[in-house]
Amino acid sequence: MTKISKYKIFWLGIILSIFYWLTEALIHVYLFKTNENIFKEIISEDINELVMRIVVISLILLLGVISQYLIINQKKLVQKIKVSEEKLKKFMESATDGFILFDAKLNYIDANKVILQIVGMNKEELIGKNILELAPDFKEIGMLYNKFIEVLKTGKSFSTEDITSNIINGSSKSYFSLNLKNLVKG
Repeated sequence: MTKISKYKIFWLGIILSIFYWLTEALIHVYLFKTNENIFKEIISEDINELVMRIVVISLILLLGVISQYLIINQKKLVQKIKVSEEKLKKFMESATDGFILFDAKLNYIDANKVILQIVGMNKEELIGKNILELAPDFKEIGMLYNKFIEVLKTGKSFSTEDITSNIINGSSKSYFSLNLKNLVKG
């Protein structure tokens, strides 16, 4: 990217400043009839007029510099967010554990393939649904639902681990681990 295109708002500020100076001089010559010569009005001998023009031009340039700074920083932040989202996506998809992301209302916003296999759904079927749509009894069960709400309200993490055996033949064991974390502050 060239320097000029990188700082196009700043250059626009310079162009607007020159345009302002010339327009103001033209107004004085043709509207107010303060001077017969446009070139003398551009380089006005009136100190008050010069100070006023310099102040206005300084404000225009300052606005251009600030705007350009904000635009550059916004582009950098957007790029960082994209990189971060890509890392999260790669992590979730390569994980051997199941991961689910919920919003503040306990709607599914993302899940990895392990979870999708467990629940027997694809992403399109799961994303956007509320946890209570897929598990209506979840709220009545109490403790776990309350822990979800507590983590959302306080931001304090919660973890639990359980090992369950197959009741019918007792041979197979399942390991269940749950970690609830509020990833967004506030």
